Amino acid sequence: MRLSRLFLLCCLSQIAILVTSCSSDSSAGGIEDENINSDENFIAVQVNRQSFLPDAITVNSQEDFVNIIGTETATNRSVFLTFKLIGEGTLNLGDSANNTEGNIAGFLINDENKGYLTNGIEGNWGEIKITKLDGINRKISGTFHFTAYDQEFRPIVLENGEFMDVSY
Repeated sequence: MRLSRLFLLCCLSQIAILVTSCSSDSSAGGIEDENINSDENFIAVQVNRQSFLPDAITVNSQEDFVNIIGTETATNRSVFLTFKLIGEGTLNLGDSANNTEGNIAGFLINDENKGYLTNGIEGNWGEIKITKLDGINRKISGTFHFTAYDQEFRPIVLENGEFMDVSY
């Protein structure tokens, strides 16, 4: 029961972030929202060995945390990465002792209100590797891969993920 509530809370909070961050205006409370849709900023990943190329990228940042959401508007599906920005290097995902910062990633099928998250089952289920961090221009690049699970513990595999020059 506890896992179901946690799963629902995570899904709903990510969907709420996606819906409320669709403007380019800065929000109150120090959170910066930015919609990015250009050739310079992109996310690409394979979802269960199928290409997923979001055409809308939303970035929220507050203090040391960054939330990148890439949405493929034709299918209304999204991939998200939420992590503590500590510099270049590898960040662990999943519900494990290796993920002390609470980093989370997932895949959302928005029309079905269905989500797959990395923190549903104990273990290390992936990583985000920050390969380039430009603090002056506030741009970030990296790679990622993870396995996430839905509420019934069915997996979805995201591999060969990359994001480049995403403004945060």
